[in-house]
Amino acid sequence: MASIDKQTVESGNMITIGVASKKIGRCQSLTGERDFGTTGVYELDSIMPQEHVFLKYTGTVTLERYRMAIGNNFSGLKLAAFGSDILQMDILDIFVTNKQTNKLTMAYHGCSADTYTENYRANEITGENLRMYYLYANTSSQDKNVSEANPL
Repeated sequence: MASIDKQTVESGNMITIGVASKKIGRCQSLTGERDFGTTGVYELDSIMPQEHVFLKYTGTVTLERYRMAIGNNFSGLKLAAFGSDILQMDILDIFVTNKQTNKLTMAYHGCSADTYTENYRANEITGENLRMYYLYANTSSQDKNVSEANPL
């Protein structure tokens, strides 16, 4: 087994997830998804598509983490809201950074909260999930300016 400095694959213990200059504590997972609204173009006499057309781009990012007993939840971090205060929230950027190299792995820009859930189960740590829509995502190899602006 290679030391972490010689590891060739990225793992969860090598990354930091944060918003602006704040690390998201107790984060268990982050899932980014891009939907291109791909739709088949069909014609009479065949069930087979003749081509696929991309109609819209929808990006979502879902954060999952353990809830804190002291009330430091996603709402307390100003990532989500419990009611009409959602109307006062600004968009934000989420950064995934490699702790070993301090380089940006992925950035999700223009995030707005969509769905916030709490999880309570017997004999388990309580958790929370937050799904957000983002305007666009990129990696450090796609945009050097984003890498330089990464605050983590």
